[in-house]
Amino acid sequence: MAPVTAVALGVLAVGLGLANVALDLRTHQPGALLSDGTWLGFLLPGAVVGALLAARRPRNPLGWLLLAIVLLAAVPASDYAFLDYRMHHGTLPFAGYR
Repeated sequence: MAPVTAVALGVLAVGLGLANVALDLRTHQPGALLSDGTWLGFLLPGAVVGALLAARRPRNPLGWLLLAIVLLAAVPASDYAFLDYRMHHGTLPFAGYR
């Protein structure tokens, strides 16, 4: 069960990171290239290494910690709120309070 969970969390982390990159490109944020470069340079390899380590050695906490860090860093909530505020003027669902 642990290898399947590790791979699923790795795929989720990569998917969230790619969603973050897509939202950065959509909103034309200043500094988005730096954010995308950080994702591609550090977080994507971290997600892959964390998933591989957690899948092959489930008792080693390092892989699970690496996956948790990448998942927390890859959540695109702030980019979605920025997209709602800047481009849709508060009309997107789940964008925060009004």
